Amino acid sequence: PREENGENELPQLTQGEALDYHGMKPEQHFSQPPPRYSEATLIRELEQRGIGRPSTYAPIVETIKDHGYVELKDRRLHPTRTGEAVNSIMVDHFKTIADDDYTATLEKRLDEVERGKREWVPVVKDFYGPLQRMLSAAEEATPADTDEECPLCHEGHLVHKASRFGPFMGCSRYPKCKFRRALTPDGEAPQPVLLDEPCPVCGKPLQKRNGRYGEFIGCSGYPDCKYIKRDPATSEAKPTGEKCPQCGEGQLVERTGRYGPFVACSRYPECKYRANMGKDGKPREGPKVLDEPCPICGKPLVERRGRFGLFKSCSDYPQCPGPKGVKKSEKAVEA
Repeated sequence: PREENGENELPQLTQGEALDYHGMKPEQHFSQPPPRYSEATLIRELEQRGIGRPSTYAPIVETIKDHGYVELKDRRLHPTRTGEAVNSIMVDHFKTIADDDYTATLEKRLDEVERGKREWVPVVKDFYGPLQRMLSAAEEATPADTDEECPLCHEGHLVHKASRFGPFMGCSRYPKCKFRRALTPDGEAPQPVLLDEPCPVCGKPLQKRNGRYGEFIGCSGYPDCKYIKRDPATSEAKPTGEKCPQCGEGQLVERTGRYGPFVACSRYPECKYRANMGKDGKPREGPKVLDEPCPICGKPLVERRGRFGLFKSCSDYPQCPGPKGVKKSEKAVEA
């Protein structure tokens, strides 16, 4: 066998030659995708392909992170939805300038301009002309405006937009109308999946959809019915044993919303106090309750921090505007 002899190739064989049988080893191998780039390996790849120069390697990596095209996970660069959408447009409409050889050649021509061996006008002209034609073609192929009527307000029309969560379609009357529909990186609307479960509000079937904050289950009758199914494990209120600092009557309970965990008053919606949880798992410091009643409504005053420093206000703000130099006796006289 070649393992025993240390050979890298099979020995020469002749037709009809008798061979010794040493056994058979069935093995299965699966090809693995190459590991994702880290910042260091991406810079090394740019250097090997002749893209950029030492002074631009770090800014290239920072740019794709700052624009939200990639995000760091376990020290590896992972594409975001926005990055996938941009990549799809570049591959479809900007193949010429997205080519490695083109980029490397342009870098060399720019170096020659810097050394005075080439005129800069022809270099820029050769780049700018094709780029303008590609931009025009891409704009015609991916129009921002559509003729689709907004299904929420029925006044505006839908337009293509992009955010850090990926491409989406929104109403042209934004911010008056805040309708939005998530899109796939290819610009197509993800199709909802109907479920064998009726909506408890209108009776229409529920469907699994993709929204701005991920996958969720809602009514197929949207926007006429805005029911969204909540996860009992996350929507269940957990008592904290602390009194509400705003109304002084309810107890603080811990809940989980679409923005993460938070604490709120158990008397909601009568009391709308809430505070987001910090990274340490504790509620962020809210207004400090004072042992002093509001001169207008009698509820406790709280100490808040504003742009000009600490100040006192009513815990029932904005329902109660006090205190602003208004005393209870003065309020009684006005009445």
